[in-house]
Amino acid sequence: MAKKVEISVEEKLRALFDLQLIDSRIDQIRSIRGELPLEVEDLENEIEGLNKRLESFENEIKESEDGIKFEENSISTSKENHKKYEGDLKKVRNNREYNAIVKEQEFQELEIKLSEKKISQYKEIIENKTVVLDEQKNKIKDRKILKIGIIGMLVTAVCCFTPLLVIIFTSLGIATWLGYTDYILLPLLTMFVGIILWGIILSKKKAN
Repeated sequence: MAKKVEISVEEKLRALFDLQLIDSRIDQIRSIRGELPLEVEDLENEIEGLNKRLESFENEIKESEDGIKFEENSISTSKENHKKYEGDLKKVRNNREYNAIVKEQEFQELEIKLSEKKISQYKEIIENKTVVLDEQKNKIKDRKILKIGIIGMLVTAVCCFTPLLVIIFTSLGIATWLGYTDYILLPLLTMFVGIILWGIILSKKKAN
């Protein structure tokens, strides 16, 4: 029969104190983090939506660029046809042939003007979409900065205010290093808070 291990009152009180300390640290983290996990989720959803819009704008620009190439080829073809009809005019034998060729030339000239108009429209689309595209890229960049700051602050806060590092370092046999963690974690926490503030300031500046 296994021998029953007796736990002293002092050991019980010490265990209870440790549990209360852990609960207190967890409450501190919850107080610090607030709605930050929800903010991270909202940022991820916003970045995903912005990336989809970015892809849509890039596709529109690509379609416009392809449209410009097509119209430029059409212009080249119409000019070649116009030049060919110019040579045919020298071979006409009557007014009927002459008028028919002249009409063909006029048609090619109209085709050229139509293609040039379409090219101008495509260029305007590209110019407008490029401006919006740059704005979307900057917005995505700002949101990513904010996301990095929030996640970094949460991870650092967990390391600062919970026994997580104690458990990890002890299991790895490097518990003596724990005395140096504050010199790393506190500057990191400050840095990530600064990144969050920087991201917020950038977003507000561009919003204005």
